[in-house]
Amino acid sequence: MGRSGFFSKFFNRVPHHGSRSVELDFVRGVAILLVMGFHSCTVPTGNPIFLFLQYPGKTFGGVGVDLFFVLSGFLVGGLLMKEYKRTQALEVSRFIFRRGMKIWPAYYFFLILIVVTHAHPLGTFLWQNLLHIQNYAGTSIAHTWSLAVEEHFYLVLALAMGWMVRRHYAPQRILKLLLTVMVMVLVCRTICYFAFGAGVSFMQTQNRLDSLTCGVSLALLFHFFPKQFQALSRRKRILAPVAALVVLFLCTVRNEMIMHTIGYTITYIGAAAFLLLVYSHSERIRNWIPYRIVAVIGVYSYGIYLYHNAVRNPALTLAKHAPPALQWPVLMLLQYSAAIVAGAALTRIVEWPFLRYRDRILPQRVGDIGSPDSAETDIRIAPAETS
Repeated sequence: MGRSGFFSKFFNRVPHHGSRSVELDFVRGVAILLVMGFHSCTVPTGNPIFLFLQYPGKTFGGVGVDLFFVLSGFLVGGLLMKEYKRTQALEVSRFIFRRGMKIWPAYYFFLILIVVTHAHPLGTFLWQNLLHIQNYAGTSIAHTWSLAVEEHFYLVLALAMGWMVRRHYAPQRILKLLLTVMVMVLVCRTICYFAFGAGVSFMQTQNRLDSLTCGVSLALLFHFFPKQFQALSRRKRILAPVAALVVLFLCTVRNEMIMHTIGYTITYIGAAAFLLLVYSHSERIRNWIPYRIVAVIGVYSYGIYLYHNAVRNPALTLAKHAPPALQWPVLMLLQYSAAIVAGAALTRIVEWPFLRYRDRILPQRVGDIGSPDSAETDIRIAPAETS
């Protein structure tokens, strides 16, 4: 079986595989690999090769969350924009139910496992995570703060879009409001940083909605202003330098005040540039095996995100039995492989069966675009011309 046959066979097993975008799965794969690199355990190593390999994750791996945020806004916003454009109406309750059936089963199963295994004292995470307020109330499962931000975003976006649609807001007016929200979030984040500190500006929803709103703005351009979207997405000579400059910014700027105020704005701009760059300009490399491997990892990114921190300590314990010179590569191999295997297994065992059940009781409409985590999307743009 050739490499194209292998990946075709794999994607045939994925729910809604016919509408998947390998480019978006690749973006997800990059995002989750960056996040895993940022959160990974390390052991002391004087090996320059090992130090070089861990540098990207430890230095700018946090941008993976912003990449997820922009992509989520792009796809979830696109779902709502598509329905508004097609029907001039929105069924908010239907949207919220389908979102919940995508996210909650895997999430609550993860919480049940934490409870059963006694991995964390109940008072340090349970009620906070059950209510999706862990980014305000605090939680010992630290990485779930971003899931709370997305949950709040889905609800607020659906209600806000429903309100605007009922009042027949024109797309131009919606775009102006989205841009205004992005500016207001930056102002709010800056005030919160100086008033309450970096923790509040980092994880509370009102301070991080701008990256998600950026993705929604891209979706609105795609659906209502396709010429402008095409013009933006084809600017490879602008998108590539922007993405590169943002990486350079993250590698060189260490000022906390900058990073926790305007820094997040710079980061999501770079994430948006990378998203458009990959989506519009990767046709020459999309069949390369490394590209497809990263895309396959991206298929399971939600499950991997849930479990990637849970495997760190067991991996560290096992790696310490290796000779000192091999502990770093053994630890990295164990962490990444265990997170990917656990995420993929639980995706297939929990998430996908609930998706099939959801689609039986509330079928996906023809032309719907789906979830930011499963890449159910009909967003397609023509390959960019060589520039």
